[in-house]
Amino acid sequence: MAAYQGEVMNNRRNLVIAFGASALSVMVLLGYLIWSGYRESIHAAESQMRNFASIIETRLDATLRRTVAALWQLVQTIPVMALNADAASRYVRGVESGLNLQMTNFAELTAYELPMPMVK
Repeated sequence: MAAYQGEVMNNRRNLVIAFGASALSVMVLLGYLIWSGYRESIHAAESQMRNFASIIETRLDATLRRTVAALWQLVQTIPVMALNADAASRYVRGVESGLNLQMTNFAELTAYELPMPMVK
């Protein structure tokens, strides 16, 4: 009977060791999967941010190029007399109508108008 009890204890100890080893391996695999998912989500977020930055850069570049072209066109078309504070009020309507024409299909610059603090 003592040999039987020793065998039962031996089997029980082996069962506890097997269960502990199984639990440890499951925890290691679970930890690996969590870490792998974390790294994958970080990589996806970085990639998405690079894509968004590229889109914003492209749109901003196009907007700024068009704005610079419009400003150069203004430099070439505004008469020198319009820069005189006394004569500026005569040129405001013509310049603003030209600006409104340039605003067609260009919603990025909705507040595109000449600041005329000197106009009386």
